[in-house]
Amino acid sequence: MSVHRFGLKRIGLATEIPRGRGIWIPRTGTAGGGGEFGAEILDEDRTFAVTREPVAHRIVFTVAHDIFDNWFKLELEGKEQDDTFNKQVQNELSQLKAKQEFMRMSVFERAYGWAVIVLGYLDGAESLAEPSENPKGLREIKAYSPLQIKRVDEVKNRESPRFGLPEYYNIKQQGIASYLKVHYTRAVHFVNRLIDHDYRGLSTLDPVWDDLVTLRNIRWGMGQTIYRYGSGFPDITFTGAEKSDIDTFIASGAFSNLSARTYFVHNENQELDFKGLQGRALDPMNYYLPIMENISAGSGIPLAILRGVQAGALTGSEVNQQEYYGLISDEQSGYEQGLR
Repeated sequence: MSVHRFGLKRIGLATEIPRGRGIWIPRTGTAGGGGEFGAEILDEDRTFAVTREPVAHRIVFTVAHDIFDNWFKLELEGKEQDDTFNKQVQNELSQLKAKQEFMRMSVFERAYGWAVIVLGYLDGAESLAEPSENPKGLREIKAYSPLQIKRVDEVKNRESPRFGLPEYYNIKQQGIASYLKVHYTRAVHFVNRLIDHDYRGLSTLDPVWDDLVTLRNIRWGMGQTIYRYGSGFPDITFTGAEKSDIDTFIASGAFSNLSARTYFVHNENQELDFKGLQGRALDPMNYYLPIMENISAGSGIPLAILRGVQAGALTGSEVNQQEYYGLISDEQSGYEQGLR
């Protein structure tokens, strides 16, 4: 903490560790630009957003859980319906903890664009790297995200209908040095938002990423406003004092134990004034709301539900609920093939 030329002393740091990514708010001193529009998005950034950004958490986790919350019921086609078949299959699925794993898969798929569920078949194979042939049972299912799939070996044969698609998934398991190599016949690949012929889809966060960055910067600024100016700006005047007297007072630390970010100590010949909008903070809602509307448009989640307002207090809450359940239904349809 240094004493500035005119006795302006910093007693609280406003800077964050520079990370070079928008979502991390890479500010470096007063010239720091905050979040960046158009910055490259890495999975590390997506993980940070899901775990630290409330709106991103809702878009990924809450929606993923809502997709599988009601689960599903199985019926035998062309037969008089009773619940026997459904109960038998659901009992097996419960032992496999299928609902839990499918929820995890959906979280991974929504956060990173794709995910896989590895199937532990009972078929006599020595390893998961062998193609699955004539499986006699299913012992285990496990969801994995791109963070755990460290490498994908793609089919190189141009004559193969699977050219360019995964042949093997190399999975890093916690606490194990070697990779778990899994043949594609032992995995179900989930991706809901393909934008090309690749197998890696689009994260639900990417279309609203710049708005998430802006929203985080706005909230950071709101917090800093309270921290810097909430208690007021201490202004201490010494009549007839020399600069050396002021420096001595500041160096003594007699007035340093404050929550305010800075204070100004001067004689009667110096003055400090904040210009612009009469020194008042701007109303953040004028800027906060348009960003939330953009995120609502990009995510497909109605604004009222995105904000988490209680349904009974909403205007047109039934319409919002119907729109949201339409989104859930669309997402469920995207997982149907893998579920079957």
